[in-house]
Amino acid sequence: MAPTQANAAFVWRQFIDLGRSNSKKSKRYRCRHCQKDFAATSVGRPKEHLAACEKWQAKQRQERQAQDNAGYLPSYSEAIQKKITEVGIQHISQDESHSYAYDAAAAVIAGGRPFSLFESRRWRYFFTRIKPGWKPPSRAAITRILPDFYQELYDEVFKRITSSEWFNIIFDAFDNVSGHRIVNISVQLPDGPAFYWKTFDTGDEQHTAENWVKLIWGEMQQLCGGDLSRINSICTDTENTMRSVHGLLGRFPELSHINFSLCDSHGLQLLIKDILLLPFFEDLCNNIENVPTHKVERSNSRADQKVPYNSFFSILRSRDPARDWSIRKGVRDELRSQDCPVLLPEAVRIIKDNCFWLKLEAAIAVLKPVNEFQHASEADGAGIAHVVNRWLQIKSKWSEMGEADQFPDIPWDDIDAIFKARLDKQTYDIHWIADALRPDTTGPNLKLPPSVFARVQEYLQKQLKNDDEYHRALSEFTHFRMRTGGPDGLFNKHSAVYDDGFKPAMAWQCLLNQGSILARVAVKVMNTLANSVPSERSFSALSFIHTKARNRLTPMHADMQAFIFMNDRVLDRLKDQKYAHKKRWADLEEKDWLELEDSYLELFVNAQGKKVWMDGVMASTSGDFEWEGVLQSTGDMLGVGTEVESEV
Repeated sequence: MAPTQANAAFVWRQFIDLGRSNSKKSKRYRCRHCQKDFAATSVGRPKEHLAACEKWQAKQRQERQAQDNAGYLPSYSEAIQKKITEVGIQHISQDESHSYAYDAAAAVIAGGRPFSLFESRRWRYFFTRIKPGWKPPSRAAITRILPDFYQELYDEVFKRITSSEWFNIIFDAFDNVSGHRIVNISVQLPDGPAFYWKTFDTGDEQHTAENWVKLIWGEMQQLCGGDLSRINSICTDTENTMRSVHGLLGRFPELSHINFSLCDSHGLQLLIKDILLLPFFEDLCNNIENVPTHKVERSNSRADQKVPYNSFFSILRSRDPARDWSIRKGVRDELRSQDCPVLLPEAVRIIKDNCFWLKLEAAIAVLKPVNEFQHASEADGAGIAHVVNRWLQIKSKWSEMGEADQFPDIPWDDIDAIFKARLDKQTYDIHWIADALRPDTTGPNLKLPPSVFARVQEYLQKQLKNDDEYHRALSEFTHFRMRTGGPDGLFNKHSAVYDDGFKPAMAWQCLLNQGSILARVAVKVMNTLANSVPSERSFSALSFIHTKARNRLTPMHADMQAFIFMNDRVLDRLKDQKYAHKKRWADLEEKDWLELEDSYLELFVNAQGKKVWMDGVMASTSGDFEWEGVLQSTGDMLGVGTEVESEV
C-alpha cells in the first residue's frame, strides 16, 4: 500500500534536513537517532533506513512495551506507521489481495457472521499486525463476494445430488424475523446427509394445497433435471394442508412412484398435546399455570398466550426445587407484586396439595415414553421403518401401566381413543409395510394382523403395475415373513437379509442384485425419511443469521448465507469421513502392535522376492524398496491412519 501523507510526515519527523551543498545535488538528511547522513529524493529511503536503524527499533520496542503495559491500543494509522517503519514497504499484488479478501469473506459468510464484522477498529488493528499492506473486506465487499461463494458451494452440492440415483425431499414453512412466511426445501441422499436446498419468501400467497404444489413443482424439476423418477419420497409436517398436498401430488402419473410421509416427531408432539387437553389433565395444567417456575415468565400481557402443555413441561423440569420456592424471599416478593397474576396464598396452597403432586406424577408416567420416543424420532436420517414400532411400544408401555393399576384415576380409555385417532392420521400404508419389512419382526410365530396384510397388498399393487411382478413380490413377502426360502431360496433362515449386523435398508440391499422384486420395493421404502428435522434446522440457521439486528439482510442474501452456513458443515463432515474409520498411532493397543509387526515381517519377506501385494494388486519392484508404500499398505490393512499428525 502506498504511504499516505500522514505516514510520510511521520517518517520525515525522524530526520534533520541538512539542505543541499549545491543546487545540482539532492538534499541530505540526518537520522535523529543514529546521526547517519544520506541523500534522499523521496520518503522511500528514509523508511528503509528506519527499518534498519537499531536505535530507532530499540526506542520503538520500549514504547510498545510501555503501551502494552498500559493496555493502550494504537489507532489504525499508527499501526500502519509502526509496521512500515519496522519492515519497510510491503507490496501485495492485486491477485493476492483479492485472494485474501475472498477467503476472509468466505469465513464470515460460512460462520453466519454479520458482513460488517471486519469494520471494527480492533479487527482492522489485528489484520494490520499480520499484514500491514492489506485491508480486510468491508461489508460492501463481502456482499459482492457472496454470490460467487454461493455459486461455488451450489455447484458442489448440486453435483452430489445429481450423482445420486435418487433422493428424498423435505419441505416445511416458517415465519421469519420480519413476519414473512417462508418455505424451506431440503434434500436427503440415500443413507447419507441432508443438504439445504432453498428457502424462499411466499409473499402474500396463501398456503393452500394447490399453491404448495405450484411452489415446489419447479424446484422438483430442477433438482432431478426433469427426471421425476429420481425422487424417492417427500416428507412434510403433519398439518392437514400437507396431507392434501400429498394427495394432489400423488395424482400426477409421473409422481405415482413417490412415497409420502409425515414428520413423526410432530405427530408425537401432537399426541402429547391431545392428552394434556383431557379433562383429567386440564385441572393439573391450570394449577401449573398458577405456580411460578424459573422457566415460565409471568406477566399480565402474556398470560393469555400461554398454552398449557408448555407450562407443563416447565414444571417437569423444575419439579424438585418447586416445593421450597414458596419460602424464598424473591419468589414471595414477585408473587405479591402487581405484575404477578397469582396471589401468594393460592400458589402456596397448590404446592402443598398432595393431590397436585400425585396427579403430576401420573402425568409424568404417561408422557415419559412419548417424550423418549419423540427424541428418538428426531435423529439424523430417522427412517420410516421404526415409526409404527415406536407408536406400538408407547401403547405397550401404557398397557403395562394400566394392568399394574398403579394410577387408577388415569382415564386409559380416553387416552387409547386419542392414541388410535392420532396413529391413524399419522400413518399411511407405507408405514405399515415398512414395519413388516423389518427382518427383526419376522419368524414362523410372528403373524401379521389381516388389516396390516391388506395394507401391504394395497401398497404393492400401487408400486408394481405389472401383475406378474405384483404376485411374485407378494409371494416373496410371504416367504420373507415366514423365513421359508421362497423363490431361489432367497429367504431361507440363513439369508443375509436376516443378518443382525445390517440395518433394515442394507439388509434388503443384499438381495437387490439377486433378482428379488420385493427387494426393489423394500430398498426405497426403507430409505424413506420420516422427519422434517433438516427443514427445522434450516429455520434455526435462518433465525441465527437473519436477526432483528440484521433486518436489512434481503431474503435472497439470507437464503444464500443459510445455504453456505448449512452445507459447508455437511461437506466438511463428508470430507472427514475419509479417515473416520482409521485409528491414530497413539491409540494402538498391544494386539494392534503385534498384528502390525507380523504385517511388516510378511511384507519385508515378500519384498526380498521383489513382489509386494498391495490392495489386491501385484506390484513389481526394482532397486531400493520403498518403505513408504509398505507403511501405507500396512496402515490400510489395519485401518490405521498413516498421515503425520501435528501437535497443537
